Amino acid sequence: MLKKLLVLLGVFCIIFCSANNNTDVPQVNGGDTPGETHKKLALLVGIDDYKVVSDLSGCINDVRDMKDLLINNFEFAEDDIMTLTNEEATHKGIVDAFRSHLTAKASAGTIVVFHYSGHGSQMQDAQDGDEQFDHLDETIVPHDSRTEGKYDIRDDELNGLFNELTKKTKYVTFILDSCHSGSGIRGLGIPRRVEADLRKPPPAEPYEVSTRGTSKKDNRFENLNYVLISGCQAEEVSFETILNGVRRGALTYYLVKEIREANKAEITYQDVMDQVKVNVTRENNTQHPQIEGKLLNNYIFSDKSNVTVPYVPASGKGDNVILEAGLVHGAVKGSKYYVFKPGTKNFDDPDEALADIELTATNAFSSEAKIIKFKKAKNPGDILQASRAVEYEHAYEIETFPIYFLQPEDVKDYFPETSITLTKPDDSDTLKKTASEIGKKPHYVIVKKGNEAQLLLAEVQGKIKIYRNSGQEIIDSAVSTNAAGAAASVMKQLEHWSKWYNVLSITNSKSKYLEVELEVKGITNTGNREGTETMRVPTQQFTHEDEINFIVKNTGNKKLFFVILDISSDGSIAVIHPKTGDGEALLPGKNVDITDQEAFVADNYREVTDIIKVIATDKQLNFKFLEMDAASARDLATKGIDDPLTRLFKEAALQSTTKGVRPKALDEWVTTESVFKVTRK
Repeated sequence: MLKKLLVLLGVFCIIFCSANNNTDVPQVNGGDTPGETHKKLALLVGIDDYKVVSDLSGCINDVRDMKDLLINNFEFAEDDIMTLTNEEATHKGIVDAFRSHLTAKASAGTIVVFHYSGHGSQMQDAQDGDEQFDHLDETIVPHDSRTEGKYDIRDDELNGLFNELTKKTKYVTFILDSCHSGSGIRGLGIPRRVEADLRKPPPAEPYEVSTRGTSKKDNRFENLNYVLISGCQAEEVSFETILNGVRRGALTYYLVKEIREANKAEITYQDVMDQVKVNVTRENNTQHPQIEGKLLNNYIFSDKSNVTVPYVPASGKGDNVILEAGLVHGAVKGSKYYVFKPGTKNFDDPDEALADIELTATNAFSSEAKIIKFKKAKNPGDILQASRAVEYEHAYEIETFPIYFLQPEDVKDYFPETSITLTKPDDSDTLKKTASEIGKKPHYVIVKKGNEAQLLLAEVQGKIKIYRNSGQEIIDSAVSTNAAGAAASVMKQLEHWSKWYNVLSITNSKSKYLEVELEVKGITNTGNREGTETMRVPTQQFTHEDEINFIVKNTGNKKLFFVILDISSDGSIAVIHPKTGDGEALLPGKNVDITDQEAFVADNYREVTDIIKVIATDKQLNFKFLEMDAASARDLATKGIDDPLTRLFKEAALQSTTKGVRPKALDEWVTTESVFKVTRK
């Protein structure tokens, strides 16, 4: 089978624009002084606090994370990055800043980034019917929108602004972490969407440009050459959720994460988005990112020399070292770093490091570390401001698994089209016993909001049922409240799914020496499936009994051993190659084509989603212990396991009763994933 936990957070568009170099643009306020040039410019907008519509919580975190990426990984000058947050981000404020900070200052060759994180919506069409599909423009929602005389910024206005900008430079990246036309979809987190504004719209601005088709419902500016990355399909909704203990938009989070962790100097939008799509959909199975355009293989921000081995700015403070990376960046207490002098580009030789350090405390945006060993440095004072720290051992922490007990009043949100009746949890003996058992397990937590949970529990007509965070029932999960040991049976199912999620979540893309790629191809009985020439996109849909080929490539310079796991949305995990579970050897530059696979959907499912995970290691290990069928979780012992990576995966699968970190050298293993859906005909 095949699995896909797709969680799409927001209509997140990355538009990499290309146009001519004509410099005739409208005069705007706040232009450059004569002779001043700007190689890189960015405008970052984040709105958590709205005047009228519902507030959000993760948008300013998104702005901080993006700013950190641009400065520390792409060497943007801080003075060339303008941020607008909350009350600064009015309709006028955003438009004026775009024209004065970006358009007026740009010249041929300037790299420009515009990032918006906030609500998306729709409003009445002001362009005499260019929106023939539903007469609504897609919009972003400024801080002051929906107040008297204040409106959203519609797609035609954004298109006009970018049309002006791309007359001056072709290196423009446009990022929207918001949503637009989707509605009525539940998911893990808070939706970044408000209802359409149906007031009579103001007249269109002179610079607005409409090129929209009659049935396209996303921000696609068709007069430009671009890469368009949409955080969700047109009918879906973007979400923000808690990731690594901090609330933010998942699309921005995973985009930044993948760019930071890229360990090669040249990385394209396609390279990044292959993994971003997997990660986002894994978080929320009601959201599906899309990517299209002519420039999929252009380098991120059009500068192939900028992405180097990812590093974190660091500086000495007293007897310790402060790193400018925290929970937002995936920093974990117990992880180890080498610290190099400011300006270092090559981090391959640990003997050239100033010191070897270990994180002792983390908060949202920074961490504190103790010095394990001095190398080139003699004391903390030698670790100057803007030193560069590179992680070499990550302390993986098994995440606390959140569970929510559905209340009777949740019916209208999760099951609006049914007459289902939910028993109040306090009135259900089985749910109370289950809650008591959950409280004894350190890896579980009962949360107070459904949008913060991975799984939902409810008593429905004398049966305990388990639902995904989207409200989709897990098939065959119902346990009768009259059955002997009902609470124990429910706990067994929760243990199964928490193990499943944990195995899914363990990833590593930071190895400097191991590099592996996965290509998925589908073949039907009548020949090549339509579109196989673009099979790099990991969201191919298959039907039951289609033949599927997996091609694993060793793109690094070191021999590796790999296994392929099929992690299916029906709750199963299977080692599909090699069948023994032992890693198969693969030399540098070589491929293995696995042709004996068939798409499969069990009789009681209409469709399933599969995540195909490749685990590559520098020595042969066996991963057969990870297998479990859709109905049960295995009880595996970890005693006597000496290999740290095997123990890491086993403890993830077992939900070890001892919560803590599992250190693992990052260079010894690497993972990659692909997601696709399988349906019955």
